[in-house]
Amino acid sequence: MPKESNDLLRLLKKVDGYSRVISGKSLAQLIANTIEVFGDDVIEKPRVQQKVDPLMAQYMALGADPDWSIPVIKSLYRAQARECHPDGAKPDEAKFKKLTAAYEAIMASRKTK
Repeated sequence: MPKESNDLLRLLKKVDGYSRVISGKSLAQLIANTIEVFGDDVIEKPRVQQKVDPLMAQYMALGADPDWSIPVIKSLYRAQARECHPDGAKPDEAKFKKLTAAYEAIMASRKTK
């Protein structure tokens, strides 16, 4: 068994001992009682989808950070656009359009600030 598993097992045994001293019940009994009272929601909660800011999605599409300056974002866009431009070495028109839309949205938001 890996060392991490042994460490985890040792910690669980410690917690089980503490729970027996404090409540008189084993850790397994406490977990079973918790599930009985609160239902299965205490075991696994569904992941909540976080809403992504539309502008942040544009930064992610471009591979940029919102803290970067306009010249840095511009040079990043140009470098990526050169690679996927329809007249370039590896033409990818869909990627080029996505990059251009992201870049234009970012620049428009920067002008309004």
